[in-house]
Amino acid sequence: MKSLPFAVQLSLIVFLILIIPFIVLMSYIGSSTLRYSEEEIARNSLEHIELDCRFTESFMNNISGQVHRFAVYHDFYLYEGLQKYSAIQGNVDNGLRIQRLQRELVSIARTDDAILSVFFFFDDGDYIISSDRGIVELADYPSLSWMRTIPAGREGLGGFWTPRELQSSTVSETLRGQDSGYFTRVVSYVYQLSKLITGVMGTVVINVRESSIANHLNPRNDRDNTLGIILLQSDGRVISHPLESNFMVQGRNLPHIAEILDSKGNSGYKFLREGSEQYLYTWLKGRIFRMGVRFGAVHGRSV
Repeated sequence: MKSLPFAVQLSLIVFLILIIPFIVLMSYIGSSTLRYSEEEIARNSLEHIELDCRFTESFMNNISGQVHRFAVYHDFYLYEGLQKYSAIQGNVDNGLRIQRLQRELVSIARTDDAILSVFFFFDDGDYIISSDRGIVELADYPSLSWMRTIPAGREGLGGFWTPRELQSSTVSETLRGQDSGYFTRVVSYVYQLSKLITGVMGTVVINVRESSIANHLNPRNDRDNTLGIILLQSDGRVISHPLESNFMVQGRNLPHIAEILDSKGNSGYKFLREGSEQYLYTWLKGRIFRMGVRFGAVHGRSV
């Protein structure tokens, strides 16, 4: 330092005094700006998922509301003693009463294109009344074994939404015991009649096309897109996913979803890096479903 001219020493000291604080200040401003930018992106994403999920919930509430009104206002006492198929075979009056019920189910199915079908069956009954296949015996209708997954003791408690694959075989194929091998992805709303409403117990099921729910959640996405909003059932199963093949899979087996499902609070977000890509996951707990999760790639802008 002594070998350097005084002017050079002075310049170096001034440089260190001014530049080092400047570098520290710029580094702080840069990190603060990045943190603010990430928070702004996350807030924007949370607003989007809340809007999309609330809109989807409203859509599902409108559909389930039709079942509730049907259960409350329909006079099920008319069907006392008609729980068995033999009671309506060859009896015109009994047959007409059941046909009236079937017409009401058809009316419900026609209120919205998202509804694939509606059916009803009596507790301890041996036949199905449906909007798509008419009045048929249980053996001639696609299996109801999937209903074993419905929690018991939910009569009159608002029903239960569950995803499933509905066999697409025709009535004649079902009668011949043939399996078409084709399935339609649906989300079924199951409502069990309450003893507070009627003494004639039974169950109403309304099948909603999963594709309609996906269009509400991800209206701008193709079904082969891995980015968007996932809808999860209370047990973690996927009700709807941007990638169609993930329908009904256990959400906990998808990347990062188990951690999100176990998180506390009603909403949150997390930035995660996968390889060279950075992703933003935002989540929101819903009233109907357990959680909606929105995820997308971050490229320095909102997702």
